[in-house]
Amino acid sequence: MFRGGEKRPPPPKIRPLPMMIFSVRASCGMLRKVHIEKISRTIALQFASMKGLIATEGVVQGRIVALLTANMDAEHALDDDAHKLLDKNRRAIGGDIDEQKAFAMIKKQLAKQRNFIL
Repeated sequence: MFRGGEKRPPPPKIRPLPMMIFSVRASCGMLRKVHIEKISRTIALQFASMKGLIATEGVVQGRIVALLTANMDAEHALDDDAHKLLDKNRRAIGGDIDEQKAFAMIKKQLAKQRNFIL
């Protein structure tokens, strides 16, 4: 009970967020701008339904878009660097290599060095 004998209102019902929101990758690769817009809108709507939120839905959505876009751009840069390293060291690695496996290993190592979570 609140002061004065009032009962506390029940908490607002919030739908659980879809699990795809927590994945930075879509099934066919990295996120596209369309996916980022949809994900950010869904999260912003969830935050907007919460009481006590100071920012508007548009501000929240804009910040989420900025964060996801920055993460996507950083991963693109990581991919570019991994491709450059793979091309540079192709002869040293050997002629008969699995390109995808070598790229994945290089990318994982670069991500670890840069403290980037894939």
